[in-house]
Amino acid sequence: MKAIGRVLHDRLTRTMVTGRFSITLVWQMAFLTLRAPLNPFNPINEIAGLEGAPVHRPTRTKPATKFLHPPLAGLWHKHFSEGRHVAQVVKNRWGKKALNGMLRSVMSDDTTSSEEKSKLLATTFVHSGMDDQARHQKLTGDWIVYDRYDDQNTYLTLEPDPKACLCSRR
Repeated sequence: MKAIGRVLHDRLTRTMVTGRFSITLVWQMAFLTLRAPLNPFNPINEIAGLEGAPVHRPTRTKPATKFLHPPLAGLWHKHFSEGRHVAQVVKNRWGKKALNGMLRSVMSDDTTSSEEKSKLLATTFVHSGMDDQARHQKLTGDWIVYDRYDDQNTYLTLEPDPKACLCSRR
């Protein structure tokens, strides 16, 4: 775990433009990398985006927002998305009304075989759902919790978003 921690610490250090991070965040990321299905470069990429680092993938998640209610009031959070969030992202995209419309559209085509309809439903439901949410920067996921002070971010911890994962908690 020490080796992973050092790698993550070095990567975060190179990511910082004006911000800083807690050592707790580094060890938490190292632990979750070993214990849970966490790709630590997903939250690091979101941090790089918040920092305005010259090298990072464009974000596809929701914009950073400030917590308004205790006990986190005054702190900020930014989503990062992982594979375990796919079900919730797809659910958010389609909702009941849009899902029914998509199902009607695919199933009403009498020229397509049942097997082809099944493939089309799966592709449309998952891939189009994910692509639509990503294109509109609406991917959800767990949170990077941080504080802002004097135009400088301090990244504190990762927290699961209670609404972001339909799977069992870590």
